Amino acid sequence: MAMVVNELYARGVRNFWMIHDSFGAPFAQCDEVFRSTREQFAELMSGDLLREWTEHVIAGLPEGARAKLPSLPEYGDLDLNAVRDSVYAWF
Repeated sequence: MAMVVNELYARGVRNFWMIHDSFGAPFAQCDEVFRSTREQFAELMSGDLLREWTEHVIAGLPEGARAKLPSLPEYGDLDLNAVRDSVYAWF
């Protein structure tokens, strides 16, 4: 949400509000809020988050415990860029 708010503010959008995981905006700005939400979601999730988290967690483990951990699963073919063009994302 912070990424969306920062981008909207940089684009001059000043009339929006949030509660929990939802945004509100004047009708004339809804397209911009929806576009920004999809864009920032794709940006946030496009990194290798599982690998980064795993490396952070195992950094504190002894070498013997690290050797017992399973390998990371293979990634599928999900294209997060499709979210940017999605008509039905979250609505």
